[in-house]
Amino acid sequence: MSFDLHASSATHLYGSDPSQPAAGHTDAHLSTHARTSSVREALVRHAVALRALRSSSAVRPAAPTTRATERVILLVDPAQVMRELIRIHLVAPGVRVVELASGDEALRAIRSERPDLVVCELHAPGLDAAGLCRELAASPTLRRVPVIALSSDRDARLEQACLEAGAREVLLKPVGRAQLRDAVARHAGIQLDGPGRTGP
Repeated sequence: MSFDLHASSATHLYGSDPSQPAAGHTDAHLSTHARTSSVREALVRHAVALRALRSSSAVRPAAPTTRATERVILLVDPAQVMRELIRIHLVAPGVRVVELASGDEALRAIRSERPDLVVCELHAPGLDAAGLCRELAASPTLRRVPVIALSSDRDARLEQACLEAGAREVLLKPVGRAQLRDAVARHAGIQLDGPGRTGP
């Protein structure tokens, strides 16, 4: 009698074949073992997918970084009126001109700004143009920063020392717009064509 009762229960749950679920049977009637197996299989599939995702992320090359399109020119001259006159020739779209009064200030700014070009008065106070060039030449990270020196008088000895220290060119003041812009294009690859912005 007990056997018949168990058989009847099995038939009610699974149909005539206990190994097959009865039609309309819901998840609530699954055995605990079946539910645990289903959850375990889902977790395994999730773990495999997560490992694959992490693996693909690890070997994926980093997105290339691009340098900011803004170009930076440091303008070094102790006379503000002279800086203003020269700055007019340097401003252009995408170009920021940073004005400084001494070679010492310029060196600090170069380390922080990493400019594309330095235009420096030959007789700048503190570090003059030659001294600034020597400081840059001694730095593996700054030696490629081009320097154009400007001089209000012809001092052949100092001009030669400046060139030997690493200046790209020495121009005589007052420098013309076309002459300065041509030097900037040749030594820094910056095309100056139109109004730009100035920095502090």
